Amino acid sequence: MKIKTTVLFGLLIFSLILSGCKKQQKKKTYDTDSIELTTDISDETKALSDLMNTNQKWHLTNKRVAVLFGYDFNNEDVKTDLLAVLQENFGLAEEGGLIYPITYPEDFKHGVRGYASDFAAILQSDELD
Repeated sequence: MKIKTTVLFGLLIFSLILSGCKKQQKKKTYDTDSIELTTDISDETKALSDLMNTNQKWHLTNKRVAVLFGYDFNNEDVKTDLLAVLQENFGLAEEGGLIYPITYPEDFKHGVRGYASDFAAILQSDELD
């Protein structure tokens, strides 16, 4: 008798599990008075959407950080490696980021000679904050 009750109880549980796991899908119905809307996404909206979807680690601001690549750091290999790390974490100014890279003496040349006094002029420029 005890075995019969256990078997019946097991069959009942098994049938409930099988019938309870079926997912019923509702068919979507639309009102006959509804109007289908379409959106036209402009290039500006796409660019803004792309910018928002990137994993940006910095906050948008008008402020910039000038990074001066002087002797021993103005080598293209070293500069490229450092700029890659800075670009990933802070972004470059030309892309709306925080880092404004300056290379000495290339960015300070007037003709053949480079003038370090131009650094103060760059920092006091009205274009950059």
